Amino acid sequence: MTNQIMTRWKLKYVRPALEQLESTHTPAELDQLIAAHIDPDPGGHGVSEAVTRERNVSVWALIGYLEAVEGDIEKLASGYCLPIDAARAAIAFYGRYRQAIQARLLINNPELVEVSD
Repeated sequence: MTNQIMTRWKLKYVRPALEQLESTHTPAELDQLIAAHIDPDPGGHGVSEAVTRERNVSVWALIGYLEAVEGDIEKLASGYCLPIDAARAAIAFYGRYRQAIQARLLINNPELVEVSD
């Protein structure tokens, strides 16, 4: 028998913020937000390194900060001096590329994952 390692993300505020955004915007509207505010592949390094166009802030950093501000999108935007739509775009982008963003987030914030066997 092999041991299986179980992981669980401690991101309890990101999912509700994403669900709220998806319930109030159509997929086309979210596409427009992303196109207007997110550079999805800066320097050819992949979607895990996506940044905001306005201030060059990493999406993974914004998602981590969203946890710190308990899912408050307005605090997320003001904390990074971003327009509210840029914060929304980062959350929408996370929703589209969750695994890549989570992998990048894990590199800088391993405390966001609970590991057990």
